[in-house]
Amino acid sequence: MKNFNLSYLGIIALILLASFSRIIPHAPNFTPIGAIALFGGAYFNNKHQAFIIPILSLWISDLVINNYILSYYYGQFVWFYPGALWQYSSFCIIAAIGYFSLRRLSFKRVFSSSIFASLVFFVITNFGVWASGS
Repeated sequence: MKNFNLSYLGIIALILLASFSRIIPHAPNFTPIGAIALFGGAYFNNKHQAFIIPILSLWISDLVINNYILSYYYGQFVWFYPGALWQYSSFCIIAAIGYFSLRRLSFKRVFSSSIFASLVFFVITNFGVWASGS
């Protein structure tokens, strides 16, 4: 029972830490959400956690950012912003990259998976901006 509580406490702490990392001042596009998605796919025994943790972290921080920090922009409570689908789907794909390519860890695999994950995020989110006309 102790292991069960400690593992879920660690997961909750990871979600809150990742969410908080998007809210505090940081370099543009430099938060650990992508790394959590990539290495979550390789690390978590329960593969649902690899997908849920980055998405939940994004969603919690989006709620705070969109409804408190940028509340003047939306004017009402926002559950999901218009481009959320593109960003969230890119992190799901990044988690899948971690799951399939990082089963055996090596420098080459980690390096190539990291570069590929960055490219996937860039292409999907920029395509989303282009497709939505934003």
